[in-house]
Amino acid sequence: MDLPFGKVHDLVNLLKTCASHNPAFNKLREECILLNTAYIETRYPVHWPTNYDREAAELAQSAATKIASAVIEALESFSSAPSKH
Repeated sequence: MDLPFGKVHDLVNLLKTCASHNPAFNKLREECILLNTAYIETRYPVHWPTNYDREAAELAQSAATKIASAVIEALESFSSAPSKH
């Protein structure tokens, strides 16, 4: 299986690529949006300070864990599926 992954840090973009193969990934859209925002604001700071409190950090960690679990599950499912050759 060849998925057209571009060289991007945009999780929503990567999600669309994954969902084109496995629509179950669409359920992770809100988590990807949350992490995109956190990444962009901290990686490319603008002229005003960005403050994240403990609650925001925990939400981001939860989103990352949910995404990682779904990817691992999909990879395990893919690797155990019979070959279509």
